Amino acid sequence: MVFIRAAEAKDIPSLQTLFLQLGYQTETAIGFVE
Repeated sequence: MVFIRAAEAKDIPSLQTLFLQLGYQTETAIGFVE
């Protein structure tokens, strides 16, 4: 994914925040489906 590569190259903490947000959204979506 290009945006992840750009974030990784520019700012590692931003990348970590992105993954935390994606993980939270994924857990919420899975919880909603189940």
